[in-house]
Amino acid sequence: MTANAPNIDWYDYSFSELTTEMLYSILRLRQEVFIIEQNCNYLDADGVDLTAFHLMGLINNEPAMYTRYFIAKDNPQHGIIGRVIVHSKFRGLGLGLLLMEHTERCFKQRHNLNKITLGAQAHLKSFYEQLGYRVYGAPYDEDNIPHLPMRKNIPFNE
Repeated sequence: MTANAPNIDWYDYSFSELTTEMLYSILRLRQEVFIIEQNCNYLDADGVDLTAFHLMGLINNEPAMYTRYFIAKDNPQHGIIGRVIVHSKFRGLGLGLLLMEHTERCFKQRHNLNKITLGAQAHLKSFYEQLGYRVYGAPYDEDNIPHLPMRKNIPFNE
C-alpha cells in the first residue's frame, strides 16, 4: 500500500453472493463514474455481471473502487477485467494500481489463467503499461470513447 493510502476493506464476490446493498453500491458507483462523470450514455446492465466476480474496495464503509472480472466464454485460460473504477474523491493516492494488483491476485486465487485482457480507455494506456499490459490490436471506439485492446500474459502456474 502506498504511504498515503487509507485502510481498504476488500470484498470479492460472485454475482449470487452479492447482497442487494452491495449490488446497489456497485451500480451507483459505476453510474457515477461511467455515465455521469464521463457523460456517456450506455447500457451498463449488459448481462456480464451475472457470470462475473465483483471486487469492491471500501474506505470508511464507502465504495471507493471496483472491478469486475470473468473468464472469456471461448477460452477458460483467458481472463477479462472490466469496469475498473476509482471514485473521484479517492484518486491520486495510487489506489488504481492497488485495485488492479488485487484484482489479478483474486483471479489467480479463483482460476488458473495464462492471459488477462481488458479494453482500456486510450488515455489510460500508460497506467496499464505500468502493470505489464501491452496493446495487442487496433484502437476502437466504444460509446464514443477511444479504447485500446490490452493484454498481459500471466505466469499463474508458478
